Amino acid sequence: MTTEASTLAVGRFIRPWLVGAVVCALGLAACGGDDGEEGPSTEPVAEASSTTVAEEEPDVVGETSTLDEADEPASDDEGGLEGRILTIVQPIEPPDLHVDDPSNGLQVASWVREGMLESLFGVSAALSYYPELLAAEPAVTENDDGQVTIDYRLRDGLLWSDGEPLTTADVAYTFDILTEGCPLDSDGSIADGRLDGCRYLLGDRSGLDQVMAVDVGNDTEFTVTLAAFVADWRSLFGPIFAAHAYGDDAETVNQRLRLMRGPGGPLPVSGPLQLTAWQPGRQMELSVNDRYHGSTSPDLDGQEITVDGVRLRFSFAADEQLALLQSGEAQLVVTPLRLGYELGDDDGVTAEVITGPTYLHWGFNLLNPHLARPSARQAIAALIDREAMVAEVFDGFGGSFDPAGTGNAYWAPTQPAYVDDQPPSPDVAAGLLTADGYVLGDDGVYAHPTDGRLSVRVGTSGGDPFRERVQAILQAQLGAGGVEVVIDNIGSGRFLPDGPFAPEAIAAANSGGSDGDPAIWDIAQFSLRGGPSPGAVSGSFFTDSPVNPYGFSNPAFDARAAECDSIVDDDDRAACYRELSRIVTTVDADGVGLVVVPLAHGSSVALSRGLEAIAPMTDADDGGPLVNLAAYRLAGE
Repeated sequence: MTTEASTLAVGRFIRPWLVGAVVCALGLAACGGDDGEEGPSTEPVAEASSTTVAEEEPDVVGETSTLDEADEPASDDEGGLEGRILTIVQPIEPPDLHVDDPSNGLQVASWVREGMLESLFGVSAALSYYPELLAAEPAVTENDDGQVTIDYRLRDGLLWSDGEPLTTADVAYTFDILTEGCPLDSDGSIADGRLDGCRYLLGDRSGLDQVMAVDVGNDTEFTVTLAAFVADWRSLFGPIFAAHAYGDDAETVNQRLRLMRGPGGPLPVSGPLQLTAWQPGRQMELSVNDRYHGSTSPDLDGQEITVDGVRLRFSFAADEQLALLQSGEAQLVVTPLRLGYELGDDDGVTAEVITGPTYLHWGFNLLNPHLARPSARQAIAALIDREAMVAEVFDGFGGSFDPAGTGNAYWAPTQPAYVDDQPPSPDVAAGLLTADGYVLGDDGVYAHPTDGRLSVRVGTSGGDPFRERVQAILQAQLGAGGVEVVIDNIGSGRFLPDGPFAPEAIAAANSGGSDGDPAIWDIAQFSLRGGPSPGAVSGSFFTDSPVNPYGFSNPAFDARAAECDSIVDDDDRAACYRELSRIVTTVDADGVGLVVVPLAHGSSVALSRGLEAIAPMTDADDGGPLVNLAAYRLAGE
């Protein structure tokens, strides 16, 4: 089962356990429980494309973890946290903690792991990478033969929670486990990131399949050689496993990761927390790692951890979650926005919107007679006042994580590379339409002499109060400008599979309307996902991509996207992605482009009571509520 920000995933620049998850978000295959990201599937994906598309799913129903492992979860006797305990309510319980296993793929599992295991890079609340286990940004060198070498240096004094040093030997071990059994090319890199033979459970090895060698120099320095540049190279090699404790082979590591336990008890960790007890169906307890080497997160300013542990309570109904907050049994709930609407009105609860890589957008069906006209698309984009919409739709939420309207298809407003490609300009809409032959009718709606009234259907998943509120606000904005918006929603999580991603709709999009049914939908309101490295967005717009429902086909865009992904310099690559955003959010001199209208970042909400300070967080998979543990302050401290 899934919740609000489920993900369709294809390609190179996303977390591995999300790759190929098209079917699940479309409701065409069974999925595991999900609190923020789409479960994996076996649906074929386009080899050359990379994208993620997030979409809402049916309401969450309670589910108990099933743990079929030799090591049983710790009992109540092994738990019993004492002292200052931060209790967080989670609406979904993961089946296990082996996040990379394609049968798992739950965001809550990823968030728990982020509190226990660190990577070479972390992800800040502003959705930017920062060196986590590293002493500094590595040096990246593009060689004459096309290979790329990256020179890394670990922080001094890193320790595992059992007191063993964390060194480059652990990095090399982690890479060996991730690639164990994989067929290799002559240069030493993986022959095909999706071929059978690899023994570690990982949904996709794209990026890793470019690694030719990991050469250890000493305990802190190592070099990675890539056969070709990987745009999201910072996401590789994470998290790092302990060579002395996680197992001698991939199959053992697969088993031990499920409960983060080995023969001697809990596995050693590098993060601020260690799993001490798990009562399936009820709660998980994590104690503070006393040997933690400290966080380098830019969201922290030298704070020390003031809690003694974290308790995750699994509660699946909104009234139960609210009761836990009101009674003081919990201090924090992190939940999708649509569920947060049920909790955020309570006077004693503070609600703060969390931003992340998922952003809501309107996507145009370019096969619709009106939307095929650049003037109509430009007018609709010009009439949308995103900031006014955000201010209204997030009324009742607030706090330090301010939601933002977004006018860029690749970069979040929190990221330095962000540029607003679609500033509102309602005054120009009328001129665009009349210049193209539209006439304002007596009913206040423009009409074209051949295509009729400018009336378009806008669909999303019915029953989601957040998305339906966005629709209603934008319906009023466009109506005031002479564009009629008809709400055309489908409930029970069926909007994507029965709408823009229906087989007949995709066939029409890929054939220019000669096959399939081009009239299933007009405008789709759902979420796209990009970042921290945004190259994944491109796959939504590639010609003939199975996750391109818009009917957009532009060989120049396809070629430029490939060029962007190969640019080594961060600033130059960011500028290139800004070009791609302009192509899909604006109309060029030939009338090509403007496929989407980005609307707003913000897909989750943190609801708190009994906390004087909440930690900054992102709802990215490499983020969540446990990363910046030192920022939490319980009331009365």
